Amino acid sequence: MTTTIYFVRHALPDYNSLDDKGMPLTEEGKVDSRLLAEKLSNLEFDYVISSPYQRTLDTIRPLVDKLNLQIETDERLGERKRGSSSDNTPDMVKKRWADFDFHEVGGESMNSLQSRNMEALNDILANHQDQTILVSTHGAALSSILNYYDPTFDYEDFNRIRCFTPYILRAEFDKSMNLFAKEEIWWIDKNRS
Repeated sequence: MTTTIYFVRHALPDYNSLDDKGMPLTEEGKVDSRLLAEKLSNLEFDYVISSPYQRTLDTIRPLVDKLNLQIETDERLGERKRGSSSDNTPDMVKKRWADFDFHEVGGESMNSLQSRNMEALNDILANHQDQTILVSTHGAALSSILNYYDPTFDYEDFNRIRCFTPYILRAEFDKSMNLFAKEEIWWIDKNRS
């Protein structure tokens, strides 16, 4: 038997918001979240869990409303804590990926992010075996999980999906909680450069 997880990276947020946890979706992000709901509404989910950040909850809200599901939240699925620096330049992001222990003052390392995300994922897999699960999360958080199972997943892979908002990845886990298959299902590329 297998456990199937649909990982959803949130839709386009309003990056002008100063409140990272309360950052809402843009109007475009809200439209995209309805498209995501249409994409996944033919599935039957046994369990739905999300980062408690507003953008992750708002991304899946049209789907859970349509399917009459409940959302559980878990702080461990939250975004990487940025600390006192808002420096998210390509060089800074590359540095984080090159050294998983590096972090800004008051910020969180990729190692710490990966540890708490894997702790959450292991709990999900242990408690919901042989079920179909929806996990709403963030780009760095999901990338840290993918890197755990495939250490060759690196900055270039993260950078490729960072503009995919929203993004859906289906992952299959065996009863020993090993990832044995994954497939990118759908995304909207917001790379406007």
